[in-house]
Amino acid sequence: MFEPDPNARAVLAAGTLYAVVGTDGWIYFGQVTPLRRIGFLRYRSREIESPRRILSMPIMSEVTVSYPSIGNALRNGVWKRIGKAEMHPDLAVPRDQVQWPVGNSTLTVWPGDGGAPYDARPDDPAIQSLEIVAAWDADCHIPDRLPADFDPAREEPLLGPILRVRRGKERLAQQFPDVPWHALPADWVSTGKAG
Repeated sequence: MFEPDPNARAVLAAGTLYAVVGTDGWIYFGQVTPLRRIGFLRYRSREIESPRRILSMPIMSEVTVSYPSIGNALRNGVWKRIGKAEMHPDLAVPRDQVQWPVGNSTLTVWPGDGGAPYDARPDDPAIQSLEIVAAWDADCHIPDRLPADFDPAREEPLLGPILRVRRGKERLAQQFPDVPWHALPADWVSTGKAG
């Protein structure tokens, strides 16, 4: 944990860098995008690193974080603002997102460039790494989410990229075969990964 700052407020200017303590004890790093999302880098450390080092790493995930929760996470010492830097080039271009209604086998892909949305199936190979539209809590969700993004073998949380969600649904259907809301639709295409 970082030193709690009772007066901290979120800064959502593009290029702002944050450090986040994951539930695994590692420090992860993220940068605010032009659309006020947070792009997290595939890098972790035991201490705060220089912006140059952080931004030399590839992007691991880009998510929407509930704005008020960032202030709470800063005040609680889970997040720490470490400055502002030139935008990571992979965060300058908005990414596509997917809306997946509960109990539905048709998803809507929302192009990051503002193009027309289109429908897809959960097993469409072109969308497996796309993020499901969600607002994550900086204090309650992101510290769990980052270790799962860094090490996909963790298989948690259930939300995130399409492939992770599909595997999570399969795992729940296998664990709870008699629970109707965990049943997979008849047209489900398996990820091929046994639970």
